[in-house]
Amino acid sequence: MMVQLFYRLLCKGDKEMDERLDEIKKNIQSFFDQGTVTIVGSGLSCAEGISGMVQLSEKLIEDVPNKLKPENMKTWEKVEDALKKGQDLESALRQNRVTDEVEKVILDITYERISSEDKAIFLDIIEKERKLKFSKYLSCFNVDLYNLTVITTNYDLLIEYACETEGFFYTDSYCGKIISKYSPVNAKEEMLQGVKNGKRAMNRYKPHIKLYKPHGSINWKLVNGGLNRINHMDCGNPCIITPGANKYEKGYEIPFDYHIGKMGEEIDCATRLIFIGYGFNDNHLETHLKKHNNMCKPKLIITRTLSENAKKVAVNYPNTIAIEANILDNKMCGTKVYFGKEIHELEDINLWDISELIREVF
Repeated sequence: MMVQLFYRLLCKGDKEMDERLDEIKKNIQSFFDQGTVTIVGSGLSCAEGISGMVQLSEKLIEDVPNKLKPENMKTWEKVEDALKKGQDLESALRQNRVTDEVEKVILDITYERISSEDKAIFLDIIEKERKLKFSKYLSCFNVDLYNLTVITTNYDLLIEYACETEGFFYTDSYCGKIISKYSPVNAKEEMLQGVKNGKRAMNRYKPHIKLYKPHGSINWKLVNGGLNRINHMDCGNPCIITPGANKYEKGYEIPFDYHIGKMGEEIDCATRLIFIGYGFNDNHLETHLKKHNNMCKPKLIITRTLSENAKKVAVNYPNTIAIEANILDNKMCGTKVYFGKEIHELEDINLWDISELIREVF
């Protein structure tokens, strides 16, 4: 049964609002420390201009029929009909199993769309010095002193760009610079650095970000039977898991099995969890997140709109702060914060936006 929520409207300038806002900010600040695991969903990428499930669905409806042979149209038409009726892409593909040929077309279109949008953002970063929201987020952690774990269900490279623009080392199970090979062992050794301890030289790991991508990445390619990480080059077969009935099964394949396994270990060992743009709808992550010990850990949920599953987490589990946009009459009116068994409306402040949250809290 859901915990009963007491609804309170905090008016601008009210003393009680100021005190409560200060308390919320202090609690948010406590998450930015060693032991925090960050889980990033599609909401963050959408905020930067990467297509979400809605836009991807529209693209698939437009392009899939043009790439299919007549004998494969029947299975796709069931998916297309479900999408046109408003069903989300994940559910439509899970409930209507498609052929391998249709799945390959969906994967290719998804890769082409995300890759194209990712390259445009990359050029903005290089040529126009664009600052990503996640770059500002990472800068709030003292990565020079301790490792930070980031898990993302997204295919794009926005987190990698954020790491590099902030000057942080990161490891993602691939070893090498331009043509990187999948090798978790060698990738870990890349993080070693020699230091002097008195007269003796010894190795220790550089402080770095551990990045896990359980659904793959647009720069992971299968080329001539080998797994490579090759940036901004269309070659081989993309290693990404698209939504659908086979999603869970593909998680047992290399390299996804490694990332899913390590992801679970990191969540289980985390002191606290931050969720950015994540809807609590992914079966790979939920296997670990739904463990009682993990759900009782301090949790900070930041997103434009809380999904129904996210709202259940916000109101049913302790130690949770959930932040979303307050939308009235289809207009954004500040922020809605679920905190301390209460819902607070904050006017003229958009804490659900990572950039503004960082600016306000730090």
